[in-house]
Amino acid sequence: MGTPNFQPKEVAEFLATDAKEQFVFEIPSFQRGYRWTSKHVKDLLKDLMNFSTADSTDSNSVYYLQPLVVRGEDFRWQVLDGQQRLTTLKLILNAIKPYGRSSVNKKIEYDIRYLIRPNFDFYNASTTDNLDSYYIAKAQETIKLWLDSQKDDDLAEFADVMFGLSKTKKVKFIWYEVEGDDCSDSGAIAIFNRLNRGKLKLTPSELIKALLIISADSTERIGDSQTVLSMQWNEIERRFMHDDFFSFINAGNKQFDTRTDLLFNHIVLSMGVSARDEDFAYRWFQDKYDNNESILDIWEKDVKDTFDLLNQWYSNAEIYNYIGFLSTCNVTIGTIRDTLASAKRERKDKGGEWRKSDNIKILKNLIKQQFSPVFINGVEVIFPAAIDELDYNYHSSDIRRILLLFNVAAYSKQALRFPFDKYSDESWDIEHIDSRTENELKKNEDQMKWLVYTREIINELPGDATVRNQLAQAIDECLADGIESQQWFSSYKDIYNRIMSTFRNPDPVVDKDSLGNLTLLDASTNRGYGNALFPYKRKCVVKRDDKGDFVPKCTLNTFLKYYSGTGDTSGLSSIYWSEADASSLLNAVHQHVDTFFD
Repeated sequence: MGTPNFQPKEVAEFLATDAKEQFVFEIPSFQRGYRWTSKHVKDLLKDLMNFSTADSTDSNSVYYLQPLVVRGEDFRWQVLDGQQRLTTLKLILNAIKPYGRSSVNKKIEYDIRYLIRPNFDFYNASTTDNLDSYYIAKAQETIKLWLDSQKDDDLAEFADVMFGLSKTKKVKFIWYEVEGDDCSDSGAIAIFNRLNRGKLKLTPSELIKALLIISADSTERIGDSQTVLSMQWNEIERRFMHDDFFSFINAGNKQFDTRTDLLFNHIVLSMGVSARDEDFAYRWFQDKYDNNESILDIWEKDVKDTFDLLNQWYSNAEIYNYIGFLSTCNVTIGTIRDTLASAKRERKDKGGEWRKSDNIKILKNLIKQQFSPVFINGVEVIFPAAIDELDYNYHSSDIRRILLLFNVAAYSKQALRFPFDKYSDESWDIEHIDSRTENELKKNEDQMKWLVYTREIINELPGDATVRNQLAQAIDECLADGIESQQWFSSYKDIYNRIMSTFRNPDPVVDKDSLGNLTLLDASTNRGYGNALFPYKRKCVVKRDDKGDFVPKCTLNTFLKYYSGTGDTSGLSSIYWSEADASSLLNAVHQHVDTFFD
């Protein structure tokens, strides 16, 4: 490795015994921060440990790390490539030090400084401060747990190798020191961009950031320096880290390696570019840069303006909720923005004044467009009249949207944001409030579950205590015999008939597949309690809410019979969901959502 700027350099060379000679590695603002996962960290630990403890006849065995590309001199270097591995090694050196010889304590580890985070503390990293801190804290946790699982003797050898005390084994970087024009600020950024452009190990938005900072470095615009642009970028990145902010524009729950990719995808799509693959936004910016077009103008006029608009939407709970709903229907940010802008221009062209309430009207109209007429017996029925005709077996997608809109409208009435982040984290079923128990349970396992669930609430039901106790005893005996017993089915069927006749619903739901008997419920709860009686279902839903788990407001209100007028869950009416309850729920849905179809 002959050239002076391309040579192996032992990690131990970065350790000093005099503070004046401490190596300092700076991470420039155009780079992303530390992003290694536990898998990356463990893989490196395993490789280094295997190398350190392996028997070797080679008197000069070397483990080569990937290239470390730097610029600088003496003890101060700026890292252009290789910071992930360099940072991880620093964390490993700090963690392995207690297992080494006493002389190791005299070694001063190299320092790493993030220019965008000048006060960053590696040894007190928190998972809640920022992205860099989060990943470093997780890496430290991974390293500690991994070291704790190793033998002390192996750790001592490991420490010897890492701190340069082994006579036969060395760990070295392939050190590449840039020179000439590449040492300039713009040259260094260009190298960084070149190193990452082909292999795309960074996400599209991170590569776009590098391009923007190259442009900022080459312009004399006031306020467009690398530092200012990096600060603006970090503000956007921090905002997108907040789940409630990100979720309302990504309620469709699409996956992004970096959340800001969503923003840049939107910007480029709005330029009329088609999304051929996940890197289309980066390539569009790169083409603009290569053709000497000002991507800083795009940053100012499109990116920052769009970010400001998203913040405006977020600040108003009703607008937030409506845009979040549209997002679940896969309506893009661009469509929403362009529709609002077009309506605003049209109003102004006619000499009218645009008010904030007009935004609500346009969003409601967009929501209306997400519901196509349904056909009932060959006749087209439009919303909201179609709500009364929806059937679980034929209109499940419309039912799901109406139930979500019901909740969105309820939250909006109280000026609350619907938690799209929590909604997106769950799978949701359309739940029959009054189970279809006339569809007889045929599997023994399902019959047993029904008895177990009923046993849990039998003593809480109204009526004669003696009857309740007799039913409870019968259930206990049946469960004790088990589903393998010959009399299982007859015992179960007898208990089932007794319970259903004792607590007979005097006002059963006529159409159990209609909207008045349906609600949104998380899949785990819904599939967990099967065809249980209404009181047990209510108990499960309330318990989930008490635990702090997300239950949509209208779902909870439904099981508490809030829409039935009385909210009574104490008397006989508490043990069933009636036709009157279904009618009241359907009326409540109309009261909340009909205004969207005006």
